[in-house]
Amino acid sequence: MERRVRQDRRSRFLPLWGLASLLVMGGACRSDSRSGETLPSAGRGESPIRHSEFECTDTDGHEFRFTVRFSEGRALLLLPDRFGPREAVLPQTISARGARYEGGGILFWNKGEEALLEVDGLSFPGCSEVPQAHSVWEEAARRGVTFRAVGQEPGWVLEVWEGERLSFRYDYGQQELEAPRPRRVADPDGNAIRYQAAVGKSRLEASLTGGPCTDSMSGSVYEKNVLVELDGRRFQGCGSWVGGARLGMGPL
Repeated sequence: MERRVRQDRRSRFLPLWGLASLLVMGGACRSDSRSGETLPSAGRGESPIRHSEFECTDTDGHEFRFTVRFSEGRALLLLPDRFGPREAVLPQTISARGARYEGGGILFWNKGEEALLEVDGLSFPGCSEVPQAHSVWEEAARRGVTFRAVGQEPGWVLEVWEGERLSFRYDYGQQELEAPRPRRVADPDGNAIRYQAAVGKSRLEASLTGGPCTDSMSGSVYEKNVLVELDGRRFQGCGSWVGGARLGMGPL
């Protein structure tokens, strides 16, 4: 018999919402490297921050992905395990065509869906944007989500609306826990953020620790390693801030 989460007035248990919505889910994460720099959050009147994902092929025919978050005059690059993994904020530089970002041994050029990546002298031309990944994050931003994480085995999705509510869909979408006003706690050593929520007798804690974090199934790269604990069960995956949310938090 499936375990069901007890309801109260401010929570609800939802039925199966379809495996199709889980196509963007990821798996176990591997990390750990930081540039120490952060992008500012997008405020009123500023250009919105855009989340994009690109796919490249190396000279041996192996494909890999990396993530870019564009801000005004800068870009945050999240590079996969083959590069460390590695995170870097690159300033925009002069380019006769397209947009060019460069610094710290990394160069990224982009025009439309085309892209070029260079890391420590290694060049990867012919990279292309992954359109469906961009649409997932746009849709989450439209719904006001501030942090989103995914995992697998069993498939799950965590979404946080900062200071408002938290939604955790798990067991491939067959179960869902929604909690109002999750408590946000920073570890004393500053190396993690935890969201804590209670619904009836159920207790949930989501821990966000340093990254980048590479999804072992899709190869997508996220900002954080994520561990969700619910009533003795543990779910591991990867997650990122949505839009301009919390980009100025510091070196977490």
